[in-house]
Amino acid sequence: MDRNYNAYIHRPQEMEVPCVELAKKLLGKILCRRVKGKIIKGMIVETEAYIGQEDRACHGYGGRKTERNLAMYMRAGTCYVYRIYGKYECFNISSMEDGAGVLIRAVEPLCGISEMRMLRGKEVKDRDIANGPSKLCIAMGITRKEIDKEWIMKSSKIWLEEGMEISDSEIISGKRIGIRNCGEWEEKKLRFYIKDNEFVSCIRRIRQSK
Repeated sequence: MDRNYNAYIHRPQEMEVPCVELAKKLLGKILCRRVKGKIIKGMIVETEAYIGQEDRACHGYGGRKTERNLAMYMRAGTCYVYRIYGKYECFNISSMEDGAGVLIRAVEPLCGISEMRMLRGKEVKDRDIANGPSKLCIAMGITRKEIDKEWIMKSSKIWLEEGMEISDSEIISGKRIGIRNCGEWEEKKLRFYIKDNEFVSCIRRIRQSK
């Protein structure tokens, strides 16, 4: 399976929306990655919104702008990849606000599943291949060196395609995962995922709430 040009999302206005809207809009879209000539695809099933300068959990809080988070200040649809714990990476897509972006937390593997397992370096169940932000990056070969600052609307390395239409009634919201020392922002329901989808991370530990 190669790039589906009929479903390819390439219009800039698709990304030029507020962060929360984008976080919901991305659910059901197909995240595609070209790795060593192979195409890997997964449907986005879980996201988190980091809404910029007012959000204490966001890397752009208070207008903070560094070389590390510069992608969050670039045009909507820019890929922002950062590293945690010195070795794991997380993949985000910038939205229309300065310093804001959507963390892609999980995808449902669709194409290139054997390649995804190979990149993970272990034998895992399909639902565990990319059900977490760092698992996703490993399984799809997403690294800061190669993907950070790529504009997803025109990249040959990573792009989006249309997938399932997800209705509001199918979207569950909850608190973001692992947010601490951020006051009221710890309780904000800025995590969104597809109801009853088994490829979502942390689904067994978190009570669903609309």
